Amino acid sequence: MENINYGIDLGTTNSGIARFVEGKIQIIKNPVGLKDTIPSVVAYKNERILIGEKARELLNNKKANVYAGFKRYMGTDYEFQHNGTTLSATDLSATLLSELKNYTQVDGLDAVVITIPAAFNTMQSNATKKAGEMAGFEQVVLLQEPIAACLAYANANQLDIESQKKWFVYDLGGGTFDCALVKIDNRELKVIDHKGNNYLGGIDLDQAILKDFVLPKIQEQVKLDLTSKEYHTLKHALLYQIEEVKKTLSIQNEAWFEIEDDDLNISLDFKMTRADLQKFVTPIYEETEQLMLDLLQENNLSFNEIERIILVGGTTYIPQIRASLKANTQCLIDTSMDPTTAIIQGAAYFAGTKPKTTEQDEEVPFEKIEVNLAYEPTSQDEEELIALKTQSSFKGYLRITRTNGGYDSGLTKFKNEDQVLVPLIPRERNLFNISLLDKKQRICFSKDIEITQGLYLISDQTLPADICLELDDNGQTYLEAIFTKNSALPIQKTVYKTFSKTVEPGSDDAIIINILEGSNASLPASNLCIGRISISGKDLNTHVIKGTDIEIQFLISESRDLNVEVHIPSIDLTLTETFEPDKNIVDPQQIKLDIEKATAKINHEIAFFNQKEDYESSLALQKLLSEVSHLKKLGEGLELNWHQADEKKRSLFKVLDSKIK
Repeated sequence: MENINYGIDLGTTNSGIARFVEGKIQIIKNPVGLKDTIPSVVAYKNERILIGEKARELLNNKKANVYAGFKRYMGTDYEFQHNGTTLSATDLSATLLSELKNYTQVDGLDAVVITIPAAFNTMQSNATKKAGEMAGFEQVVLLQEPIAACLAYANANQLDIESQKKWFVYDLGGGTFDCALVKIDNRELKVIDHKGNNYLGGIDLDQAILKDFVLPKIQEQVKLDLTSKEYHTLKHALLYQIEEVKKTLSIQNEAWFEIEDDDLNISLDFKMTRADLQKFVTPIYEETEQLMLDLLQENNLSFNEIERIILVGGTTYIPQIRASLKANTQCLIDTSMDPTTAIIQGAAYFAGTKPKTTEQDEEVPFEKIEVNLAYEPTSQDEEELIALKTQSSFKGYLRITRTNGGYDSGLTKFKNEDQVLVPLIPRERNLFNISLLDKKQRICFSKDIEITQGLYLISDQTLPADICLELDDNGQTYLEAIFTKNSALPIQKTVYKTFSKTVEPGSDDAIIINILEGSNASLPASNLCIGRISISGKDLNTHVIKGTDIEIQFLISESRDLNVEVHIPSIDLTLTETFEPDKNIVDPQQIKLDIEKATAKINHEIAFFNQKEDYESSLALQKLLSEVSHLKKLGEGLELNWHQADEKKRSLFKVLDSKIK
């Protein structure tokens, strides 16, 4: 049984690929420049497609179409224009993944692990998986980035953990922020809970510096039309310089901008100090800190109970971020690994323990007796005990072989039960076959097991949000949780409902089943619809009366594919759907309407609390009102981004739901 072995960090700013080889991680370097990562940039120039460093260099070239930061648009209907054609974030990601795949120089590489932010919703996750498939991978397994980071830190440092610890992952990358609580003991890792913001990272810092530091200095010399094509081209060059200035300020106290543009008649030199940068870093850090505090509070924990904070993402190189974390948490800030490659390494560690499913294993036509097996799936020891006992009396032979080589117990006499100590390959996934044979050496039982030695594994990946059914109660909709946040994947459940009305055969009447992702404690408008099943009269051969039973089975895979089977026993009708939505279509007018409704609702509640002289509740709602009022501007700023506004809307509406019952 072959493992996947290859892992990719598909990042907003930089991406990379690594391979698991004999218990160690080999980062596959970019052949041009031999760097561990490449910029997540794709450029089109004449008939050529350039990817990575060469594409990033073209940010200053006015004759090239250059695309960067497209991970932010994964799972949306946002389109990039190129020579009269449209490109999606999924298309661009697939191009980038194909390039990373080529670095391996492995023919027929058909399986990979790709990391995603823990806060990615179902559509963003499915879009990532689709990009991997478009790049030629038949099997794509998604791994949440905080888990990858912890796997990298625990395994690379070969930590000897005797008692259970709690870690905190602080992942501030180019486009997203994740924070996660992780439990670790001497055998496995488990994510307890997480929070994140898919629109908070180094890009936001760059945009703030551009808007409030660089542009004002340019505007002093020349009046810019921020809607012009010339400025759009200049902006790419400015953002390129801002990123370089940030890197310089991580090691020096000042850095210089040199801006030259003959078309716009700009010739400027000016410096930025570390103190200037800190003014822009502070609000970014404060927002991440609030998410951390919220996460701790929701889990009844404090920083005193956190053993270490693991830094992930290039933005954590900023000295102020590290200093603020240390001062405000008093925790050990673990900088033992490169935060820009930790996730790549973690993805490869995970891939090294994940079997490939692109080739079907042959069916074994036996297992004629029932056997109870006992063994530890992970071990830090050089040997591990395998115990087995038949459920009925059996006398014959036992044979245990390590299918990835080096051990064969041979045929040994067996009667009802036995215990065998098997040797383990260090820092490897050891695969064993256990067989029982009768006196004529005919196989009566065979089972493959795995024992991983010296590596930390994850117990489960978890759901990032509740999965709910939208139900109707006398005209008012509400949510019922099918699966709750942090449930271990894969997961399945069957629920039983009844028809809320009679549906005649052949009619246009229908029962609609909406499946939403979000919080079951909030209103449907706060959540994201990820699936919709319609049971229409056109599906029926006979009428179905109100109150008829419906059986609905839900199954979510480890990579978040959603399978739904609806069964109506009374008429023996079964409908099956697999939902892999990869685009969230955002309607700006609907967002504006939702904001107007929320504003009216908040104002009404403020008046109510003022009348009751509950000024504390009133003040909290006034703060929320200010955030909602500011929300509309997100889609009308320097860069139109209604997807960011939509995500922020749903986040704020969850807060509103919690304050107004």
